[in-house]
Amino acid sequence: NSRDVVMRYLTDVGGVDHESKGVGDQSLIRSVKLLDIKGRESDVFSTGEDAVLRVEFSDKVWEFSPVNLGFGILDSNGSYLYGSNTIQDSFPIPRGTRYVEVVLRSLPLFDGNYSFALAICKNKETELIYYQSNLAPFKVVSNNKGAGVVFVDHYWRIV
Repeated sequence: NSRDVVMRYLTDVGGVDHESKGVGDQSLIRSVKLLDIKGRESDVFSTGEDAVLRVEFSDKVWEFSPVNLGFGILDSNGSYLYGSNTIQDSFPIPRGTRYVEVVLRSLPLFDGNYSFALAICKNKETELIYYQSNLAPFKVVSNNKGAGVVFVDHYWRIV
């Protein structure tokens, strides 16, 4: 999977921690923004709220077509909580695309500080050409009770 490819690459280049400036060609991405579902920039969300991660490509990224864009959600310690990519999600990005958004439905995160990592691979998931962590930092506030990092929707019943 894409996480394994990123981790293998980072090991090969001597490791990159979650506060790094990134590896690969940093000019491939022009901007990364976190938006609310109405398209307004935001860095505070509530558990269960939708969020949109918008990535703006530079024209240079199309030298590596086809492009596989991956994202990961990291906690404040840099621990990888979740990730996916456009190949895994069967979402081909047409050549020349400027903006790609991933809509995160119903964020299941508890109170805390989080950020994103982005990776771009060519040749499906095998050749990493861009990686950057600690992007679009955001905070989640929650009224949900429980413990841990994620909220699992649940209920109790007597049988």
